[in-house]
Amino acid sequence: MTKDRFRTDFVYIFQSLGQHRFVISQLAKRAVYGRYRGTVLGVLWSLLTPLLMLGLYTFVFGSVLKIRWPDQGGGQSEFAAILFSGMLIHSMFAECLNRASTVVVSNPQYVKKIVFPLEALSWVNLFSALFQALISTAILVSYLLIVKGAVPWTVVFFPLAFLALTLFCIGVGWLISSAAVYVKDIAQVMGLVSTVLFFMAPILYPKSALPEQIQIGRAHV
Repeated sequence: MTKDRFRTDFVYIFQSLGQHRFVISQLAKRAVYGRYRGTVLGVLWSLLTPLLMLGLYTFVFGSVLKIRWPDQGGGQSEFAAILFSGMLIHSMFAECLNRASTVVVSNPQYVKKIVFPLEALSWVNLFSALFQALISTAILVSYLLIVKGAVPWTVVFFPLAFLALTLFCIGVGWLISSAAVYVKDIAQVMGLVSTVLFFMAPILYPKSALPEQIQIGRAHV
């Protein structure tokens, strides 16, 4: 791919967002509120769920199983933070992945009845997942401040990491959503793929625990 082609594709991603920002924002709000519609606590569940999960991870993996990473300096609270941060990234990507497989076929009112920018549907999925991810991130930062009194200085790179994840999610979302229109099996496969990615990614264990042959980004001699 030439630099000009890469630049054109990169610009198109944000042009799509800018041109359809009103539609995307309205549908994203509807998706977030619709997830908790009819519940007593409503959107507060988006705050309570990660809090409960963080407490569960701390108890099960720290107190019961006593799992530690190699050279981990802290106790169970540090492992819980490591695990929660990995789960945060995986959950965002997995939600985009799973929703992408049905986003077109589950919205026939947009696809068949009116002229609608189909690429906007993947943005809606992304912002819905990003909403939960940002709340979970705020909880993680608060947790670190409470148990350790500080957050790592590398937090300054957080926006760059999230930007890269956002671009990856929207790209994969477009690919999966378009392919799923023709191959219905993709919707069934995505749940399995997200589970495999969870156990193959260094979330429950460090990358160094994997066999050297399958470690990505490591030079083999």
